[in-house]
Amino acid sequence: MGTDDCSAAMSRVASVQTLTQLVQATASFLLAPVAGRMSDAFGRRGVTILALIPPAIFMPGSLFVWAITGGRTGMLQYYISFSFPFMILFTVLNAVVADVIPSAQRAAFFSFREA
Repeated sequence: MGTDDCSAAMSRVASVQTLTQLVQATASFLLAPVAGRMSDAFGRRGVTILALIPPAIFMPGSLFVWAITGGRTGMLQYYISFSFPFMILFTVLNAVVADVIPSAQRAAFFSFREA
């Protein structure tokens, strides 16, 4: 495998990762208000548990398919099954911090979550 092959492979990986992050950021921007309304209507705990179900199902399945095909399938489904539920969790976590933490200490908790 030559240097050109490695460069082409890394370029493809970077393109897929960039596309995945773009889709996740767009979905986060569009669906954050929906997740917030759901957490207000059904409770933060219920939405958090609901958001943990897809990764528990799809992440092991995606990794299994990737492993049995010898890595010939893409990891895009793994990234997507990982990204979207955690986008909902971060939205709910922001609401929990805003509800529970006193306003004087809130900035420290938000910065800790982002680190």
